[in-house]
Amino acid sequence: MSQKKLTITDHVYKTKQQYAVNTTFFAFFEYKMLIPFFNRIFKSEHTAELLRGGVYAVFFRMLSFFSGLLITSIIVRYYGVQSYGVYVLFISFWGIGAFAGRFSLDTAVNKYIALHQAAGKFDLIKPTLQKAMRLSLGASVLAALFVFILATPIAIYFFKDASLVVYVRIFCWFIIPITSGMILQSGLGATKKVKSFAFSSFASNNLVVLLLLLVTVFFSRHFFTPVWLAALASVIVWLTAQVLWIKNSTALSAQKLPEGETNKLIQLARPVFFSSVWVVVSHYVPLLLLGYFTDIVQVGLFEGAFRLSKLVIIGLFLVNTIAATKFTELLHKEDNNELQRLLQHKAMIVSGVAVVVFILFLFFPEIWLRLLHEQFAAGRSAFIILGLAQLVNALAGSVNILLTMAGYEKQLMRINMLGVLLSTGLSFILIPSMQLEGAAIARSAGIILVNVAGGIFIYRKIGVLTFWWPFLKSKRD
Repeated sequence: MSQKKLTITDHVYKTKQQYAVNTTFFAFFEYKMLIPFFNRIFKSEHTAELLRGGVYAVFFRMLSFFSGLLITSIIVRYYGVQSYGVYVLFISFWGIGAFAGRFSLDTAVNKYIALHQAAGKFDLIKPTLQKAMRLSLGASVLAALFVFILATPIAIYFFKDASLVVYVRIFCWFIIPITSGMILQSGLGATKKVKSFAFSSFASNNLVVLLLLLVTVFFSRHFFTPVWLAALASVIVWLTAQVLWIKNSTALSAQKLPEGETNKLIQLARPVFFSSVWVVVSHYVPLLLLGYFTDIVQVGLFEGAFRLSKLVIIGLFLVNTIAATKFTELLHKEDNNELQRLLQHKAMIVSGVAVVVFILFLFFPEIWLRLLHEQFAAGRSAFIILGLAQLVNALAGSVNILLTMAGYEKQLMRINMLGVLLSTGLSFILIPSMQLEGAAIARSAGIILVNVAGGIFIYRKIGVLTFWWPFLKSKRD
């Protein structure tokens, strides 16, 4: 009789039952109540484990979402829509810089650690993350330096204010702690430390910014105060991620990475990075071109509508927390039947939530937008357009994650490239004449193309459906 392969949780805590007895109430709640409950409903231990992580992800995502609503409302009310537009643009440049700095090493770490776990090589987990941290540090310094050099054209063409050059040169260096924090968060997610991962990745940044805003708004109404607070929050979040990683990895032993492992990590990250380039570009091109052709007020309205529209995919937050790790495990075992069952369970949950939320958006758009501020009601049409794109995103399922974990990074890169070409082309055509609605159409077209094309490719190459099909029956059903 073959011995059961240990998971990382089994390796650290010996068994889930011992873990439930010997640690916290949360562990008892997870392994004695939460997982058995989901297992009875879906009759799949993989789905149960996926949803166990999703419960925490949704809680912290919602906490982050409502914190974000309050942040937007406070900035617009006390600092003005223009200040919020500047805040959004700085966060956008941090996001682009952090993306370049981490070089998709966070995704590579996620996949690599899952492979180590499947092979029982637990002592390679720590050194893998440490190597990724060192590599991303050098890349993030270069990314910050690049923004520093381009500070003048950035201030003139996107912020429309040459006096902001000094601010761009100061704030660009916060790309470094943001990047480092993301790598640490990926380590927490890959090792299935779901509570620490969910809090650090989803809720911590907005919560810190909100708390700082609530304190500072009584003492300073300076135009740039929100940006300063966001910069300070990035450092606090990085320190929090560092503490959580140290706390959650103490039981893991470590050895030196074998010769050639660093190159493997880079080789794994490279195609993911170039694939992700197109995702990042497709998101930021309409936003930046909106700032270029119009003004930063329109940028603020677009970003507010886009963030609110992501409520449609709240179901994906529930199931995607450790999806990459679960996909890697099942693909490694070549268990397509169980993978299909898992995908169908995910799709059923995500689709149901998405349809309900989109209907509420469609009939009551102004009510939702006024949660941000009354001025956001001007973005009603853009909000509905973006909500429709998010509905397609939700119905298509975890397309990007599955393609990456299955080794189709290059094909995903080509699909994303088509999406960004469509989004960019439409941005140049539509934004000058349609402004906010043009940016929404351009962004939505890219989202829809990527998800539909990715779902078709997965079905043809892997033979599984990522969207829910009620007539599909697995062999075990």
